[in-house]
Amino acid sequence: MARWFRFYDEALNDPKVQSLSPALFKQWVNILCVASQRNGCVPFVEQLAFLLRISEERAGKVIRDLIDCGLLHDAEHGYSPHNWDKRQYKSDASNDRVKRHRERSRNADCNVTVTPSETDTESDTEQSREERAADAPPSGKPEQGHLLPLPAKQSSDLKEQIFGPCLEWLAQHARPLKPADKHRPLVGRWLKEWGDAAVLDAFLRARKESPLEPVAWIEGALRAGDRKNGKAAESTGPDWNRRVEDFRARNFWLTSWGAAPTDPGCQAPAPILHQHGYRTEAA
Repeated sequence: MARWFRFYDEALNDPKVQSLSPALFKQWVNILCVASQRNGCVPFVEQLAFLLRISEERAGKVIRDLIDCGLLHDAEHGYSPHNWDKRQYKSDASNDRVKRHRERSRNADCNVTVTPSETDTESDTEQSREERAADAPPSGKPEQGHLLPLPAKQSSDLKEQIFGPCLEWLAQHARPLKPADKHRPLVGRWLKEWGDAAVLDAFLRARKESPLEPVAWIEGALRAGDRKNGKAAESTGPDWNRRVEDFRARNFWLTSWGAAPTDPGCQAPAPILHQHGYRTEAA
């Protein structure tokens, strides 16, 4: 049986979509097809490259570009297209929610029917608008999306949070994938250098931001804040060694870092480039 998903005509006027290059637009649509086949889940780079018939290097760049555009987000088992669950709702399962919303609103003029649609071209009707209202969070509370907030605890339990849900989250999102225990020494070093409260705050902000490289993001956030003793963090600058290591191992390089180690004008210090086997302009 052929599968299908909803594609909304508002994409015609969506700045994020219309700013895509033709090649990236094609890959975005292909990724939507992959998500449809996998209940909204887009797999990690290695498997996605196979499904799209492209190299892992190209697949990684596509993912980074779509994340930068806000059309793709980190998820528990890979990635998720923006607003996938809301836009690809299950029609048959939505009727009870619409009924409950009607009862709450007690709107006698509501003319939405609860008969499930049988067509594959179901439009964004009043039912879908009511469904979104039924799914909306209570007034005054921010919508969390697919990120689940960590439970609030007392200060004495900060380490329990950090070495519990925070460590598990890091193990699921850091690349390359490692068991949670492999990240414990790194997290322990963060705690020793910056303190429990600062590390927990960095984890919480990382969960909201869903960075592509959570380890580098958290370390950057910690350096930008105050150290455990209350003094301003020392200005250590970018971690060029880690950046060049990632580039050599996985060809990962953000455009905001300037020229890559293989290109003229790379801003990484010459000793670090030489250490990893790259020549500088002066060499």
